[in-house]
Amino acid sequence: MPVGETRFDVSIKGTTSTITINEGYNLTNIVIPEDYNKTVKIIGPIKDGASITYNTPGKKTLYVTNTDEEPIDLVLTANGTTYLSGNYDDIVYEGSSLTGSTNNYASIYGNVIIADDTKKSVNIQANFVGDPNNSIISNTSQPITINAKNQNANIDINCPNSTVTLGVGTYGEVIANVADDTLKLTINTHINKLHLKNGNIFINNGKNIINDLVNEIICDYEYSVDYNKATILPSNLSNGCEYTLSEDKNGAVACTVLASGDTVINLNGHNINGNTTRTAALYARSSAHIDIHGEGNITNELAYCVWGADNTIINIYGGKFTGETHTIYSYKGNINIYGGEFILLAGDTDENGHWKFLLNCYDANYTAGTAIIKVYGGKYYNFDPANAYGEPGAPISYVAEGYESVCIDEANQIYEVRKL
Repeated sequence: MPVGETRFDVSIKGTTSTITINEGYNLTNIVIPEDYNKTVKIIGPIKDGASITYNTPGKKTLYVTNTDEEPIDLVLTANGTTYLSGNYDDIVYEGSSLTGSTNNYASIYGNVIIADDTKKSVNIQANFVGDPNNSIISNTSQPITINAKNQNANIDINCPNSTVTLGVGTYGEVIANVADDTLKLTINTHINKLHLKNGNIFINNGKNIINDLVNEIICDYEYSVDYNKATILPSNLSNGCEYTLSEDKNGAVACTVLASGDTVINLNGHNINGNTTRTAALYARSSAHIDIHGEGNITNELAYCVWGADNTIINIYGGKFTGETHTIYSYKGNINIYGGEFILLAGDTDENGHWKFLLNCYDANYTAGTAIIKVYGGKYYNFDPANAYGEPGAPISYVAEGYESVCIDEANQIYEVRKL
């Protein structure tokens, strides 16, 4: 490895190489060969203005710890995650994730300059301790996420072509020059004073209003505040939001909803694919309120498709739902079906040869009136929601008052619920 005049020790343990700068020396410049496919840790005093490059195709993690107490300028290029600790002034960064280990984040006194060659979204987490302000500077159009790990960080965001997300953090003053589309604020963002130079505000949660997140806004143009819209469904949804999906969501439990705010999921032609025998592809609890719209599929070919628990309210207006043992299941709470198609792949059948548990409630809670399914529409394959055998006292009807279940395909036993 070319290291200039630096003297150092190298130790290798498993898949990690540790480079320790010897006492009395400091790191000047280092380029780690691209074919060196290991996690690399660099520890020791780093010279002001040094550069570190590690562009392994394997995108291995890079740890950099500057032990010199004086903040230094650094040019850093890495195509994997970089964990940065110590004191820094200006950082020129080309990469995607500049972060820190738990409670050991870099302290940045100057600017973070995103290199023009950066081709990916950039996530920066650090202690921003500039006086008066730190700056995040980028001429690229890549999305940027900023998480201040210290209290009352003052940041100038000069990223006129980027959508910028202010994530977890408490900010004193934020000056924002961002792209026209959004400055995104999350549920864990709080700003004392926001000065908008360009851009609009987008609040990515269903719980807070702008006054909950920002004490004062200064702006000399008519800006807009948009709420509750996102395109990618997270695996764990802890606050309400409106999702118009731009891609499929896959996973064991593809999405667990623990939302205190209202959640809207527009499938928008995409799919939620589960792969679990434990619960369901879409598992909702903690009194979540969910509306499901649009064309697309929610599928779990191992067990349950949609599971509602803990006094959830789930309203289904569209989509195609396919489960292995149960398609729609209310353990506790209300599930209302206004549209969609519902299919079961296997399981017990009733005396009519129909699926027994395409729609189903937990028996004890059904009897107590705390697990409820009401049907106002939709199509049901080999299942009559007005003549169902999955609950105590069967046959029972899930069909809401003023509606009826009609067999529209005798050969395939497809039932449709319509208004009387």
